[in-house]
Amino acid sequence: MDTEEISDDKSSLLTGKKICEAPESPNQENSINTLRQPRMIQGIQRRIVGTAHNLLKIVGTIKR
Repeated sequence: MDTEEISDDKSSLLTGKKICEAPESPNQENSINTLRQPRMIQGIQRRIVGTAHNLLKIVGTIKR
């Protein structure tokens, strides 16, 4: 019985009215941030690939 009550409490916390009735401006900011994140991740990936490529070039020149 205790575990069922706990699971009911968690579901009510996840789908509670307080979370759904949050003000509009933070929700809009969050949606804008989620749209910007993939571009940020792509930029970071390009930097990592570029640095790895440069390191491989350096290692290749040292081996020669």
